[in-house]
Amino acid sequence: MSNRLPDFIDPVRYADTKQALAGAVPFSRMQRLTDIVSNRDGVAEVELLFDVDAQGTRTVHGRVRTEVWLACQRCLQPMSLPVDSVISLGIIATEHDAERLPEAYDPLLVGDQPLPLAELVEDEILLTLPAFPRHEAGVCVAATSVTQAPVAEAEEKPNPFAVLARLKSN
Repeated sequence: MSNRLPDFIDPVRYADTKQALAGAVPFSRMQRLTDIVSNRDGVAEVELLFDVDAQGTRTVHGRVRTEVWLACQRCLQPMSLPVDSVISLGIIATEHDAERLPEAYDPLLVGDQPLPLAELVEDEILLTLPAFPRHEAGVCVAATSVTQAPVAEAEEKPNPFAVLARLKSN
């Protein structure tokens, strides 16, 4: 097992040779992630095991752990979100191969070029993030101010259709 993670990996070769990787990937290598988190100096702890299962499917199993700071969509204040993503991927060469992949695996489409490891880790983190991150209702400043705000009583306004109702009744 290697503590120094490579920048690029060949998942097919790694699976054939049963490679294992463990280490940290800095957020600075994940552009899409740093565009949405406030802790751009964070790191993701990664454990990956490449293998071939009993059916001959090349696989990647592992885990990605980190903590990201996002803006709460209720109050716009920062909030911490722990990420602990379990990875179970089946390595495929074409989209057609994805149809034959066992349900236990998500597809990992690889081509002729080496795959950036940071991209694989980034994809796994992004898939776990909520579309609209929010604090818990009791913690969020906006949620408590909305629930405690007095409800304004509706003012009695004349109905603009009252004239029509009188004409209709005549």
